Amino acid sequence: MKKRLNKQEEFSRLRTEYARLKARWGGGPVYDHWFKRELSNARLASIATYEHWVPSFLQLLQEEEGDMGHFYQASEALAVLPEDERRYRMKQLADKVPAPFSGQLLAPNPPE
Repeated sequence: MKKRLNKQEEFSRLRTEYARLKARWGGGPVYDHWFKRELSNARLASIATYEHWVPSFLQLLQEEEGDMGHFYQASEALAVLPEDERRYRMKQLADKVPAPFSGQLLAPNPPE
């Protein structure tokens, strides 16, 4: 019960920090919809996972010469691979990306 309360306090703090940051940048409601929804570990993990693999997908798109049809086909081919092989191939793609989008900016392992 205490752990759940601490988590809710952290989520509340996150919303407060977002409001402060938004006020400082004079920002519009770009992320408001995200913060209005219920926060959960799963939701936060999905963002972390997405962010982790962005460089890999940028590289894949470049390798497909910007052709979205080919990019989607290549992405689907990756999706059906066993998890270990998929992660290995995604890491290979990320390793080809120059800074500032390189894997150097990412955590060593994506969230599970």
